[in-house]
Amino acid sequence: MKKLFIALMLCMVSIMVFGQDRVNRPKLQFTQEGGVITEFTGWLYNEQCGEWIGCKNTIMPTYYGCEKKDLAEWEGSKADVLNNIISLQIKTLIYNNQLYYVIIWNTWDGAYKYPSIREDWEYWKTKRFLMLTENDMNKLKNLTNTQQKIKVQHILQSRYDSKVMDCDIIQTNMSKSYKDYIYLTIYKATDTNIRFLFEDHTGISRIDNETKIDKQYFEISENDYIKFIDIQ
Repeated sequence: MKKLFIALMLCMVSIMVFGQDRVNRPKLQFTQEGGVITEFTGWLYNEQCGEWIGCKNTIMPTYYGCEKKDLAEWEGSKADVLNNIISLQIKTLIYNNQLYYVIIWNTWDGAYKYPSIREDWEYWKTKRFLMLTENDMNKLKNLTNTQQKIKVQHILQSRYDSKVMDCDIIQTNMSKSYKDYIYLTIYKATDTNIRFLFEDHTGISRIDNETKIDKQYFEISENDYIKFIDIQ
């Protein structure tokens, strides 16, 4: 009788466990968005030839000399991974009752298929999400001639698949204990153009280990910048 009672109890526990409803996590959704910006100029002061090298949508590293090529000409080359922008856009979402302004940064990335012998370079599109707080966004809305360095959480979706929703990528990464950060250095130049630079979590620029935005930066017009931060 005792064995029968134990068996019945185990059966009831199993039914309770496996009979529970399967509950999906609540879905995040973007609520507002700004304009998509695709026109940038990447500037680098090349000390080897004493010239500023300006290229469309990319910053050329110094080891290419004084050669000037735009991002479209470098597509698929090793220069793409260093610092480039396909497009930028800001969207908003609410996560854990906090408002975030998400900079969606589309870029080219790449690597050797056989890194040990440095052969067969492969390249692909990468999507990055920069999670700005409302305080961070206020800084972007009130730029001055003084440089600002803003630390923001960085979420990477390498070789992104368009079938995976952006909000799902963000939600999964926001719930992780480990967080990756990068720095956004930005200011308004005296000619009113906006200059900015992305730097990794150590504060070192992605180009030639430089840390000073006065030697390399991306630049857009003030009108384009206004479209970029105009969230509707």
